[in-house]
Amino acid sequence: MRSSFWLVQIEANVVEADDLRRQLAEYDENLCGTKLSPSERALFTRRRKEIYEALHPETRHGAIGNGREKSGQDGHSTERFTADTAGKTGQSERVVRRDATRGERVSEDAMEVMRGTSADKGVVLDRLAAAPSWLPSLARSFGVTLMLLLHRLETLQQHHAGNLLGECLAVFRGHLEYPTLGVGL
Repeated sequence: MRSSFWLVQIEANVVEADDLRRQLAEYDENLCGTKLSPSERALFTRRRKEIYEALHPETRHGAIGNGREKSGQDGHSTERFTADTAGKTGQSERVVRRDATRGERVSEDAMEVMRGTSADKGVVLDRLAAAPSWLPSLARSFGVTLMLLLHRLETLQQHHAGNLLGECLAVFRGHLEYPTLGVGL
């Protein structure tokens, strides 16, 4: 009996890179080569943006102007984060901006809780990103998840004609007893 082994040649590029550039390459590979959930895309895009801006501080929002040198004046022009990421991942700049916004505004803890659940959807991330900054503290004070609190607040908004934001703030600050809102968490 004869056994034969097939050797397959593959092309490989070995690149020397510092830690930040290595991480950037890993995020690029993850963002373009795999099927990621919306929370994973947001997290990887946020992390990629942090690294990109550490390597290219001139691309940060507001880094040009107020007497600082404009990009490209020294003969080197660094692409803005969205253009660079879009070019490397095959996504549109609009999608990159949306994922970066989600990643910046939704906490890593919230995305970790969502990962792998039916709540791991872009629309849910957008709702969380648009939520007031005090909402996670309110959720913790009631001992519920942020997602449950958002759902309850939406239910209140649909069934309650009062000033929802004002009443939520009053509850949060302890000026109103929660049961007056009429819906239990």
